[in-house]
Amino acid sequence: MEKIKQLFKDSKLYIFLLITLVFFGIFSKLEFATDTYCVFATATRQYCEHFLYSGRFISATCLAVAEILNFGPIAIYTTSYLLAIISTVASLYILNSVIKKDIKNEVMSILVSTLIVINSFSIELYLFLEKGILMLSVLFNILAFYSFTKYLEGNKKQLILTFIYMLLANFSYQGTVGLFVGLAVIYIIKHSEKIGAFIKNNIIAACCYGIPALVNYLIVKFAFNNSRVSAGIDIVESVKLILKYTKEMLQYTFNILPEYFFIIVLGILAIICLVTILTKNVGKKKKIILVLQSIYVVLAIYIAAVFPQIMQSTTSIGFAPRNTYVFASIIGILVLFIFMIIEEDSIKILKNIILMIIVVFICVQYLAFTNIERNRYILNYIDYYNVLQIKEKVTKYEEETGNIIKKVSTYKQNGNQVSYPELWTSGDINIKATCPDWSRIDYLEYYLDRELEEIKNSEEVYEKYFKGNDWKIFDLDQIVLIEDTLHICLY
Repeated sequence: MEKIKQLFKDSKLYIFLLITLVFFGIFSKLEFATDTYCVFATATRQYCEHFLYSGRFISATCLAVAEILNFGPIAIYTTSYLLAIISTVASLYILNSVIKKDIKNEVMSILVSTLIVINSFSIELYLFLEKGILMLSVLFNILAFYSFTKYLEGNKKQLILTFIYMLLANFSYQGTVGLFVGLAVIYIIKHSEKIGAFIKNNIIAACCYGIPALVNYLIVKFAFNNSRVSAGIDIVESVKLILKYTKEMLQYTFNILPEYFFIIVLGILAIICLVTILTKNVGKKKKIILVLQSIYVVLAIYIAAVFPQIMQSTTSIGFAPRNTYVFASIIGILVLFIFMIIEEDSIKILKNIILMIIVVFICVQYLAFTNIERNRYILNYIDYYNVLQIKEKVTKYEEETGNIIKKVSTYKQNGNQVSYPELWTSGDINIKATCPDWSRIDYLEYYLDRELEEIKNSEEVYEKYFKGNDWKIFDLDQIVLIEDTLHICLY
């Protein structure tokens, strides 16, 4: 109880809460992603099966519990959001409790903790309904890292906790599990003065990362026969795809940050790291070792970020912010490494440059996040406004004719726009509800408050009502009601 009292007296806890709310407070209001409609409109059992087939057993369990407790949309979303906030704050606080020993400056330690946990790709983890479980996975990684540092300090029993936390992280979301590796390698370097200890600790860390991931993989592959891991794997082609997507990720960062901004900042920090090493008052051999160690840290983070891609079918490989989350932490982790090797009385200008870079980076990231979040709510509003017009037309039709709409048929005219004009979008982020085939029906069912049977297109309806039209915005002429069927033409 005394420890709990001290925890709530610690000002850092509230600083991290404030930082988290500054970045993600806007999500306290219910907002919709394409998968949100699926959870709210589809039978819970069906969506639980989706999580099970993906190896995300904790998400499946939580959704089943929500069904048992008869949670409605608001309750599900609010619970998920609160869990996300708590997990983020806890991750920041626990991580800071470790790294503050190596970054003596309190402000800098807070900023570095923020760069690692609330990194540039963390925004997508908050853009799905299961944001709570996604951020819980991050927390499990941090807890595993915390336990692993205790093991490195001599507490062998902590290794069991490390393994358990990593297993829970995999059962929550596999896209974040590389964070443990990215942080662990730095402290392996710190606590392994001899090469034998270095190799041993790396093997142990690799087992703590790899065995839980393998357990999760085997369960999904053999118990649920997921197509992502059951189809063929062409190693050469997979590597080619990963290298191609890596180049795009470095250059564009999924359009989250300005083009080349991430790689420029990373390059500047790499130069600072090199200067720090060269100006250290140590021998040439030690300097070479430090250079190799810095390269090792960067490579370890990269491999941890892309390794899950190798384990799935070649045709399923694809990079997104959520499944390469750890890669964006490389900025904060590299800064942490620099401060671990920097001399106390080293050139102050280097520390000032690092501080300036961090502040600029966080400001640019914050502006990017607010732009994404603002566009998200505009998208939600347009989706809602459009479907209200559909609902009004359907209600009026049913009152006038006595027919009840039970079926839906969707048509694509000149393709189907991913989002609305002038809205920010990237990958699965900020795409309109009618874009994915698997989301469209759930979106209509949720707002029309009924189950709908999807049927094939009618050539006659298309020729009479839709052919030749090129809609740029939503128009009620795109909606045709015939007997018990809603015909809708997408634009």
